[in-house]
Amino acid sequence: MGTSQKSIKEFALIGFVLLAVLFGMQIMTFIFGSLGGADYLDDVTQSTVNETGAYINATGYTLSQASQSNYSGGASITALWNSTNGTSIALDKATVTDAGVMTNATAIVWGNVTVSYSTNHKTEAEMVSDSTANDSLHAIGDYAGQSGTQFTTLGIAITLILLVAVFLFFWKSFMGKGKGESGAGSFG
Repeated sequence: MGTSQKSIKEFALIGFVLLAVLFGMQIMTFIFGSLGGADYLDDVTQSTVNETGAYINATGYTLSQASQSNYSGGASITALWNSTNGTSIALDKATVTDAGVMTNATAIVWGNVTVSYSTNHKTEAEMVSDSTANDSLHAIGDYAGQSGTQFTTLGIAITLILLVAVFLFFWKSFMGKGKGESGAGSFG
């Protein structure tokens, strides 16, 4: 086998291996992108009874359970008491956001409140799953941001390989005729 034919085969092999690796990365991007945002595990509801030291005003009080790392939103107030005089506060006097911040729905300010509520929390398994998916998606996202450049580079490389192969084929064909060799395509 001639050296030019061997070189063409080596260039083609390298090009196809690079193309296979890039397509494999695109498939992984699709798989992780599709499955990474899925929520397969149910949240658990946690009840807190008589949290003291709370207040209800316009700036808001963050419920203690909402500060935990596994808090997933969805707080619901079940009872309110004015701790100063021991009277019950109607539940419609306070609102709570998905972030777990309790604010006043009226102009009245209560500075010493006891609150009972329920919150939704992710299970340990869900937190591990989310962390793994986020790390994987971050890595795939970094790749995806550069994949356009990689595909352009690979396209240029394959085009150059084909041009070199065509050039060598015609070079060998035309130069071979002048030296008494037989016809086109004689690489031997």
